[in-house]
Formats: sequence, structure tokens, C-alpha cells
Amino acid sequence: MFFSKLLTLTAAGVFASAVTGKLLLPAKVDMLGAPALSPFINQRSGQGGSPDGRINAREVDLLRLRNANSTGSYKAGEYTLKQQSDKTCATKGEKHWSGTIDVTDERRLFFWFFDSRNDPENDPIVLWLNGGPGSSSMVGLLTEVGACTLPAGKNITIPNEWAWNNNASLLVIDQPAGVGFSSVAPGGKVPDSDEDGAEDFQTFLNIFFMKVFPRRAQLPIHFAAESYGGHYAPTYMKYIMESRKFKSPSAFRGNITSLVLVNALYDHGSRALGTYELFCVDPNNRGILNETACDIVREDYAKCYRTRERCELAADPWECAGSAYGCERIMSLYEGYLYDIKKECIEPTCQEDNTVGNITAYLNQPNIISELGFPKDFQFEASKAQINRAYNVGGSVIRSMAADVGAVLDAYKRPGKIGDFRLLVLQGNDDYICNTPGNKIVFESLGWSGQANYRASKWAGLPGTIKHTGDWKGTKDGRLVFVSVDAAGHMVPSYQPEAAYRILDKWMRDGWRA
Repeated sequence: MFFSKLLTLTAAGVFASAVTGKLLLPAKVDMLGAPALSPFINQRSGQGGSPDGRINAREVDLLRLRNANSTGSYKAGEYTLKQQSDKTCATKGEKHWSGTIDVTDERRLFFWFFDSRNDPENDPIVLWLNGGPGSSSMVGLLTEVGACTLPAGKNITIPNEWAWNNNASLLVIDQPAGVGFSSVAPGGKVPDSDEDGAEDFQTFLNIFFMKVFPRRAQLPIHFAAESYGGHYAPTYMKYIMESRKFKSPSAFRGNITSLVLVNALYDHGSRALGTYELFCVDPNNRGILNETACDIVREDYAKCYRTRERCELAADPWECAGSAYGCERIMSLYEGYLYDIKKECIEPTCQEDNTVGNITAYLNQPNIISELGFPKDFQFEASKAQINRAYNVGGSVIRSMAADVGAVLDAYKRPGKIGDFRLLVLQGNDDYICNTPGNKIVFESLGWSGQANYRASKWAGLPGTIKHTGDWKGTKDGRLVFVSVDAAGHMVPSYQPEAAYRILDKWMRDGWRA
């Protein structure tokens, strides 16, 4: 049995009881990566299970989509490709295509690929994933990094001046299967862990670069992921590394050169530890928590720090459950908008964001659905509650990613040419749910061969070429660089599109060196 005792995991959104044999999920379950829509499972509307959020442990196989959107039979290795136009995404004239790849006989992943506005045959490729778990990458495409953007109150897109395909082609993927436009065959099992999605991801890359766009197979790839992407990207990269190490015939051998992690989740304890500096030290944020609350943070800080450290060392989700105990009081203190501490809640539960267009309504228009190659009765969902629940139940959400991130950074030291990867950490300073002080703690304590070099480097203001304020530090060789951006919440490219683009462009040119 996983559950030897009662576990109360406020951070992960999971409750487990050995007495009842039930897995319990509270009304608020973090849907990291989709603040443009509802970032939580809304139990009041009945979405995500019974009103009290209970799932019988025997029903974990319920993680089979009962109403899976299907566009026909599934056959591993098959793909579709359809050139798009301004009808679906208004660009500056660059070509773009949507399509699907059947990674197994029951799982199908959707992609949208945009040519670089500069030199698509030679420019690198940026691969983008949103988080959740269970959030569609169409959120990032239409509100952050894509060639077009959906303004508030509109049902048509406009070109994005600071799109991440200005000097790189952009590949946006809906994953894991069952999220957004990706699907699972009726009766097929929905992915339920970080590792479960890794094999599908590697298969997708192999088919995309061997069959769909083989002429781009040798180009450098920068793997960017946001929020819960802090789990996806390191897990997927480690899976690819291990496949290469053991000379698996299915190993992806493409030229992945770096990871870009945007306000990423690495562990839940760091979020709690960052609360003190964010609200009780930073003069710009004083008053958001009162002194009584700050006293509680001080009182619980050491306990939270110790439990987080044990979680990091163990790299085991159930050992990490203790971090919820040690950090629970701290994480319960802040009751504002999780994705932007400077923003007032626009409705009582602090869940919605109406500053961008309604992505779900836009993508579910019959003409858009048809243009993307789906039957008109296909229903796009920006957040898939079943998958969020599956990852919580499976333990992925609570585990620490420190070991995986360290392994990716040190890949170049391992024999067998399994990889040579750099890592850019991009942070918006007004985020709480994956806050900057907490993630600074993650990388100061991260165990890898360059730890001493990174810790010895000094924080400095952003260079003038970025045209925005913030700070940064990194290793001398530029292998690990941490950049924070002022006046930006959880989705940095949405808040500060020009600065985010300039930071990325400098990164792709290997320009961030201490």
C-alpha cells in the first residue's frame, strides 16, 4: 500500500486515507499553467468528480477518458498535416501547419508548427509546452509566445510582435495525450504520471523529425516549458538521455541544446520557503501579509526547510508528502491571486483572469475546429481535470525535480554522448505559485558539478539590451542562467512580451555568460 498513514497534501491537492481506502481531492487543486482560464478544478460545477472530490482508489482506472474526442482510428506512426492561414492564427506571413501524430495505437498528440520569420531552414526550433498537469499549450500559443495573440473581448487573433518565432521556428505541442486537441482512443488509458508521458513525447519527436519535417531534423532545439513544465521537461529529457545511454533504437537523437523553464514548479517546499522573502522582506510587497502572518512564517521556516531537504534527497513522492506537513501553515497564509501578487482578485475564489481572450470559445468556433482538421463536434478544453487528478493520485505532482534537473545539467559529463544541455531559468517576480525567491533556493541548493560556480556568481541587473528591469546570475560557461523579470506574474511572456523575447533571443545566441 502507498498509504501507510493519513496524508494531508495541501500543496499537491491530494488526500489519502488508509482507513477508507479513498483518495480525496479538495475543491482547490492547482492547475499550474492555465491561469488564463480556471486554474483549479471547479467542484461547484461538478467538474472533476463527486461534490466532495472523492475518488475510490479502485477507480484509478477511471483515468480512461469516457468521452474521449476521437477523429477516427489510431495507428502508431501515422500523422496528419494541414497548412494553416490567418483564419486560425494571424501571422506576419510566415507559414504554419497543424497536425497530429499517433504515438501509440490509442494516443494521439496535436501540434502547431510555425516557421521562423527569419530563416526557417537554418534557424533553431523552440519547442513549447504548458503545464497543469492537464493544461493545453494553446494557452501559451494564444497568450504568450505564439505567432498570434487573442486579445481580450475578441474572437479573432492579431499578429504577435514579440512572438518566439521571430528568429526561430516554433513547435507547440498539446500533451500528454488527452489534453487540449490531443486525444486518447475511447477506452484508452490516460497518462497518469510524468514518466508515462515521456515515452509518448520521445516517440512524437522521432516521428515529427523523421516523417513530418525531416529537413529540420538537424537544427538546434530549445525545449521551453512553463509552470508544471518544470516536471515535464526534466523528466522527458532524462528519459531521452537514458534511451541514448542504453542505445535504445527508439532514442531521439535530435540536437536538443537547451531547456528554458518559465516560472516552473520544481517542488512544493520551495514555494513555501520563498514566502518569507517575497512578503516579509521585499519592501515592494510589504503589507500583503501582516506581521502576525510573517511571525508564523518565521516560526515554521526551519521545519519547512528540513522537510523540503529530505524530499529533495529522497526524490520520492511519498517521502515528499512530508513537505506538505512541514510547510502547510506557511502555504495557507496567502489568500490572493496565486499567479500575480500585485493583481486584485476579480472574483471571490481568485481563480479567473479576464485580461486575455476566451481561448476555449475561440478554438471551439466551428470554422476554427474545421480549419484545424477536426470534426465540428470536437470539443476543445483548455484544462483537463481527469489528467490533473491522475497525476495527483499517481504522486508525480508532489515529487522533487532536483535530481532530474541536476542530471540534465551534468549530461555532458557522462560517457556515450547522451547530451550537452544548457538551462535558462526565467522567472516573473510577481508570481506566488512558483515564486522567484523559492526557485532561487532551488538552484542555490541544486546538486550538480557546477553548483559551486553558480553559487559564487553575483546577481546583477539585466543588461540594457533587454530594455526592462530585473536581475540575473549564471555560471561562467553559461550552462545555468537564472533571469528574473520585474512586473511579471506567472506567465512572463504574457506580462512582458518584449523583455521575454529579448531574454530568449540572447539565450539562443549563447549571450548569457557571467
